[in-house]
Amino acid sequence: MGILRLGALSLLLSTELVSGFTTGAAVHVLTSQVKNLLGLPISRRSGMFKVIMTYMDAGINITKTNLAALILSVITITILALYNELLKPYVAKKISFPLPLELLTIIVGTLVSFYWNFESRYNMSVVSTIPTGLPEPKLSSFDVFSGVLLDGLIISIVAYAISISMCKIFATKHNYSIDPNQELIAEGTSNIVGSFFSCAPIAASLSRSVIQDAVGGKTQLASLFSCGILIFVLLWIGPFFETLPNCVLSGIIVVALKGMFLQFSDLPKAWAVSKVNAFVWVISFLATVVLDIEYGLGAGILISILILLWSSTHGSLSVLGAFSNFELYTDVKTNRQAKEIPGIKILKYTGSLNFVNAENFVKEVEKLVSNDNDKGSEDGYKKEMLINSILEEKPRERLRQRENTNSKSHSRSSIVINESIDWIIFDFSSLSAIDPGALRLLLGLYNRFLKHNVQILFTSCPSPVLHVMDISSFIKDVGIPHFFPSVHDAATHVLNLLHNSYHQSPIESFPHTNYSMPSNK
Repeated sequence: MGILRLGALSLLLSTELVSGFTTGAAVHVLTSQVKNLLGLPISRRSGMFKVIMTYMDAGINITKTNLAALILSVITITILALYNELLKPYVAKKISFPLPLELLTIIVGTLVSFYWNFESRYNMSVVSTIPTGLPEPKLSSFDVFSGVLLDGLIISIVAYAISISMCKIFATKHNYSIDPNQELIAEGTSNIVGSFFSCAPIAASLSRSVIQDAVGGKTQLASLFSCGILIFVLLWIGPFFETLPNCVLSGIIVVALKGMFLQFSDLPKAWAVSKVNAFVWVISFLATVVLDIEYGLGAGILISILILLWSSTHGSLSVLGAFSNFELYTDVKTNRQAKEIPGIKILKYTGSLNFVNAENFVKEVEKLVSNDNDKGSEDGYKKEMLINSILEEKPRERLRQRENTNSKSHSRSSIVINESIDWIIFDFSSLSAIDPGALRLLLGLYNRFLKHNVQILFTSCPSPVLHVMDISSFIKDVGIPHFFPSVHDAATHVLNLLHNSYHQSPIESFPHTNYSMPSNK
């Protein structure tokens, strides 16, 4: 997958998906430690709903809690939490290297358990037998390949998703970038080498990663040092840790999970920015916790894909108005100071226009314009507009003309126009893409409005959109005079036409000019 450059698939793992998924995975890790923290005689659950069933088992057997294990768990968690929250910043100023308190806790816990015989005296669960030595390398049998292909594919996807999620979390935390393809190559190479030693599939460990980050590991040298210690333990000193109480290890893991659980604060932030993003977080978290890790990942990715498809087919159409200086245009719904220019409807579309959503776009435009025209025909309302006050750039002269508006006499530059819409200006600055099917519907819309003496102007079209318009002959059919670099240019052009022909009909068709875009060759 790395050689095929499929790391781009990690783009489907949005920030909210990763946060919700890894927080749910942290719940799984915490749940797996409940047995050791309380010293309960319950079996490990697997499959769907294992978190719920584990807590049900713990509740049923709560009276069988091993008090010695519980006390030792509380002591371990308290010492590590106090050190991390209070003493660690002070110690960091005194010594130049991070103090490996977790490693010291393991050594102390092992020695205390060994000399006080926790296993037999308090019936406490310990690590027990640790095999020494390394297995001999051998080539795996290819006879089982067909039987494990599907399961192996699912495991590889889940393992990579977990690994890249952890990469993104720590990359964000420590401000560095990652290469998803490089992660694929590294993980694939590790699995190939590990297959000769009958190793389990390799993936990033949530608990071990947060522990290494908590003790100050920042580079590959920390992993190399950890691997060296593991080899040393496996080859020689493994039996020394056989008396280590499992509750001590569980306490270390629980304290290290703090950073993962702090990701709950991402939910209100996501809700404030976008309720859709918050929905992705909640679905990823709940599916991971209630079902299982692989189902949570699948649900999160599926929801993300559906949201992408929905957003690509549902753009937003807003009505723009101008401020008093008529140079800045913004949504009239979000800014009450912005007012629509009488007779002109300025519409901004955000998103992509394609054969799926173009028909809805056309209906929305017709509805917005027809509503205003109906209002004008029913009320017969006339509104005065001083063209000079729009075209003039000097504030004092603009103010003087506004004061003259209140008088009963009007200058020759005043023009009375109907409240109905005679001009439509499209702001396509946020139009990400358009296809020929949408252009055909847009051309039909243009022709229908033209029959009713309503002109349409197009502004701020991005280069890719102009390219599609050109090769589809849309620019040729509409005419280049209908295109402007900005909304203000188009609005000023319309007002100039009104100013120069206030004795004539304010609507005149633009000449259709044959036009072709410059060749890309």
